[in-house]
Amino acid sequence: TSEFPAGDPPILIALGANHQAAISAKGQLIAWGEVPGHHYLNWSALEYCPRVVPGLEEERFVSVACGDEHVAAVTSSGKLFVLGGSFLTSVRSLREIVPTPMPTDVHVRGVSCGEEHVATWTMAGKLYTFGQTTSGQLGLGSWASLQQTCRGMKVRPPAFIAHPQLVSKLDTKRIVNTSCGDLFTAALTSDGQLYTWGHGGHGRLGHGQEYSATSCCWEPQRVRSMSLSSSVS
Repeated sequence: TSEFPAGDPPILIALGANHQAAISAKGQLIAWGEVPGHHYLNWSALEYCPRVVPGLEEERFVSVACGDEHVAAVTSSGKLFVLGGSFLTSVRSLREIVPTPMPTDVHVRGVSCGEEHVATWTMAGKLYTFGQTTSGQLGLGSWASLQQTCRGMKVRPPAFIAHPQLVSKLDTKRIVNTSCGDLFTAALTSDGQLYTWGHGGHGRLGHGQEYSATSCCWEPQRVRSMSLSSSVS
């Protein structure tokens, strides 16, 4: 059996496909299962019990999220760490973990993860996204426009943005929360507006029938109406 240290219980929890991550009361980042990036952490492929992520013991974490094969976590000082999947942007070498590069003077406040993408908002209310963008889940515009605006940036096929990018469509808004699905993203503003974008299948975006399983919303679009009727079969 394994227990969390006395006086330091978990207070936040996030689930990935085959792993879990938690933040303890003292701000430690803890993970178990098929932990993403385990080979960089010098861990076994399968951790059956919770372990503090090595190399980050001095950090104090306040937010954590999991994608299918990655973990993202934010510290009290506004640093973002991402481990696993196609990211590994926080891993410089074996056992050396560094923050994900962000623009100068940008301090991260919170983070959410999709299947293979990350959305993070800052203390100033700006939204940054990175990862897979094949269905518009980053909100950065169509892939054709990305090729023009992100020239010279490290891009991995089929359409992978390796470093955080400002979602300019929401630059005039103050973002206070985000959530990610597998291929879509939602953001909430300080004045209570909800924006969604990404894969349009199953009505998941809330934009009526404007988008479908064969069409994507490439930039944030405000959810403007709510149905007040219910149907009974």
